[in-house]
Amino acid sequence: MARIPTYEIDSVIHDLDMLLGTDYNDNEFTKNFTLSGIAEYVIDKLIDPDAVQSCVPVFRNISDTQGGNATRITSSIINQNVYPSGSNISISGTLDAIETVTVKGASGKSGALVLNCEQNSHGITIQGPPHSAAATYKMILPNDMGTAGQQLATNGTDTLYWDSPSIGGSGTVNTIAMFTPDGTTIGDSPITNPSFSNIELGGSLTIGQYSYLYWGTNSSDRLSISNGLSGSDIRQIGPGNLLIQCESNIELKAAATGGGSEALAKFKEDGPIELYYDNVKTFETTSTGITVTGTQSSFTGQVTIPTTPVANTDAASKAYVDSQAGGLDLIQTEVTITSAQMLSLDGGATIQLIPAPGANKIIAILNALIHLDYGTVTYNFATAGLSDGVGLSYGTQQIQGDNAFFTNNLNSTSDTYFIGDPLGVSAGTNMTPNQPLNLISTSGVSVSQGNSPIKMSILYREISIPFTQA
Repeated sequence: MARIPTYEIDSVIHDLDMLLGTDYNDNEFTKNFTLSGIAEYVIDKLIDPDAVQSCVPVFRNISDTQGGNATRITSSIINQNVYPSGSNISISGTLDAIETVTVKGASGKSGALVLNCEQNSHGITIQGPPHSAAATYKMILPNDMGTAGQQLATNGTDTLYWDSPSIGGSGTVNTIAMFTPDGTTIGDSPITNPSFSNIELGGSLTIGQYSYLYWGTNSSDRLSISNGLSGSDIRQIGPGNLLIQCESNIELKAAATGGGSEALAKFKEDGPIELYYDNVKTFETTSTGITVTGTQSSFTGQVTIPTTPVANTDAASKAYVDSQAGGLDLIQTEVTITSAQMLSLDGGATIQLIPAPGANKIIAILNALIHLDYGTVTYNFATAGLSDGVGLSYGTQQIQGDNAFFTNNLNSTSDTYFIGDPLGVSAGTNMTPNQPLNLISTSGVSVSQGNSPIKMSILYREISIPFTQA
């Protein structure tokens, strides 16, 4: 029996070191093998000669669970993408790992799992948070898939679970909650849902300028409210009516500060309608008609007045006045005499006020309101004798009884109003029909200055003579 000496364990291994073994073809002899040769043999046996790309060898144990009789799987499911320096490994089957699989990050990116579609043309990525988050936590998935409509929630520590979605503030029924940007409820909002398809707002609602608030979806028949720089607009679009109702009173007010302190109009139930000018009532309806307040009230067009006045302040119609005057027509005319015409009265002249009424008619003067509309220069009317003066006349027949009274008023130094009441002609004087009403001066009247117009309002009648004058 051969004796083979042994040596101490050599901690340094070299490719040219040799191992002693038997020869398969001649087992009666021993054989020396270099370590480099053994390495090449092992690698050659690990590589699949039928593989179409660089495969990582996988073995299976067909009989010995302790590792004996391991057999290489001919077609490996683990491949290196680029040989010999590839950085990615692909698995064409299922990867089973015991306990933990760690996907490391690199090049400024966190570790990620990419789940591709069946054609590997697109997919989704599940990626860890960045390094700056300093995140270290665990998420334990639920035990099952939950039920339809549930959402994934967390216990705030490490466990995810299925929970039914709920929206609420303090738990008030039919109240819409308010949320923070991260979805946390912070209490009840002022919006409630008291009944199906109805919304109630418990606070103010602000709509931006140039925006519209619509009732109805049909653009040709709906109500709209809008606001702009030029004001606000409430509009009913379409054939329907815009109806404003109130159980008591409706008031329209305005004020520069928006306080609504100045009245514009008031509409009272079972009462009057009132209109205001500068916060002062000027118009009011009553149970029998209207009341208009103001000394300068005027109307454009025809105004119907009751046939018979009742109160002392009631207006009287022309028909009523005519009936009280025995059917005689009263005529009022306004005449303005210029200062140039007044200066023409110097030494005696005639100014026509009312033209001749026509054949077989005579003018009957009731009175004349005379207004000296004072200018800047006072008249200097003077008379030569007691019978001289300025007055009214029919044709050439004087009907003013006191010419001096008329003349003195014309010399006033301020606005002057006076009445010219005609007394008629002297007894026995023959009145000729169809004569004009004139303003005349006698030959003894002189005037050289003055610039005030004379305005006269004359009330008179035209009397028809039922017979022909001889």
